[in-house]
Amino acid sequence: MRNLAEIQRAVEYMAIDLNVVTRLLTEDEMENFRRSLLKTFVHSFYDFEVGQLFLRSVGEIMLGAIIAKEKFYCELGNELGRSYNFGMYLTRAYFLGIGEDWHAANEWKPGDSWWIHEATEFLGGYCPGNEITIGEQVTVILAYGSLARNPKIERIQIHKSGIEFATIHTSLHFADLKLLQDLDVYTRRSMILKYKEFDSKLILKENDRLKVRVTVPDIYGVEKVEDIPFFFGVTFMMSGVARTLDISRIVWV
Repeated sequence: MRNLAEIQRAVEYMAIDLNVVTRLLTEDEMENFRRSLLKTFVHSFYDFEVGQLFLRSVGEIMLGAIIAKEKFYCELGNELGRSYNFGMYLTRAYFLGIGEDWHAANEWKPGDSWWIHEATEFLGGYCPGNEITIGEQVTVILAYGSLARNPKIERIQIHKSGIEFATIHTSLHFADLKLLQDLDVYTRRSMILKYKEFDSKLILKENDRLKVRVTVPDIYGVEKVEDIPFFFGVTFMMSGVARTLDISRIVWV
């Protein structure tokens, strides 16, 4: 991994361009950052390429860390840190109001559907397509992926705080695993996690607004099809909140 002190100096300029306020990490905090990044994200996945995804994105993740430090006004700890520290965690579905896990959204009709919005069953809202409001967290989204064996969603479109981003096409990035039966076991396993990395990472802060629309092509007819979309990301939040096992008690959005 590159020198974290140099990376932190570089991302200060990114923060100025984004007009966000930051607070720099100390040497001890940078060691916690390095340890968490390697052990929680890089080396915890079987797929080597997933680890490389996090390493390629270390600058954006560091930017999320110094934004979070200013927001929480406390020190960056580790995954099992004290309640008065904040830590870095793999982004979960309920952080964005989808459900207890990514599998909560798994059936889609051909055409356009809202994936992340305020009227998910988990949030219980009444207006499909309205943006959610990000709660007390800083999340850095690195990639979009699918946990389904044969993904059906062809493209996604992200809306953040009233800005509509360009449509992202995903179909060619997700290989149908049924076509890989003749490959060796290692190659098949490396294709299980299917994702499309974003060339510009999405940083979500408290009070940012977000909604995401997905599209399934009409070739599947009128029947619902299975797909399990997810976001690869790093979320910074208070360690005390991360200890809560009953997620129904956590108000994120």
